[in-house]
Amino acid sequence: MWEIEDSFSGIGEKSSGVDKEGKNEHKGPKTSREVDSFNKENAEKNRAEQSQINLKKDLEHFPSKNLSEGRAFELIQNYSDWVGKSLQDKYPFFTNIDKEIEYIQTRSSGPGGQNVNKTSTAVIAKHLLTGMFSRSEDSRDMIVNKRDASSKLLFKLEKHIKNWGIYLKNVPVEKRQERIVSFVKDIHDEKIN
Repeated sequence: MWEIEDSFSGIGEKSSGVDKEGKNEHKGPKTSREVDSFNKENAEKNRAEQSQINLKKDLEHFPSKNLSEGRAFELIQNYSDWVGKSLQDKYPFFTNIDKEIEYIQTRSSGPGGQNVNKTSTAVIAKHLLTGMFSRSEDSRDMIVNKRDASSKLLFKLEKHIKNWGIYLKNVPVEKRQERIVSFVKDIHDEKIN
């Protein structure tokens, strides 16, 4: 009885790479290439979708919310120019970093006794064009916190530009500006409504 079941399920038979009809069971090189190509396309699609999610998150604080329609469009246009220049350099583009990043001193939170409550040593570094920011309060020295906040912000901006590169990978260079403006305008319109 067990032998009959085993013969139907194929248990006990040695696999020779050839099925019962004499056809080769192994994948050929063409099939492997097709599978690899499919996996690569799928991975690229997933990366593009994740980069789109990351970009939306990065632009949560995009400063266009309380502006008139004309000023908002001008800001979006400036932002898209900045992204285009940054993509060329593969690094955030700055003409005058001192005017493009704002530093705000605040009081630190957490342990530290009265010193935390008396002095404003924590620093927030904010990129004015994107609204992206970072905070540092690890040191009691404001200069150290400023340097740390700047470093964190630059890292965020680098990742932001990298996400744009992934999102725009298959978009021709001459169409990128239009795509960036459209993407940010959609985010702006969502905020208003």
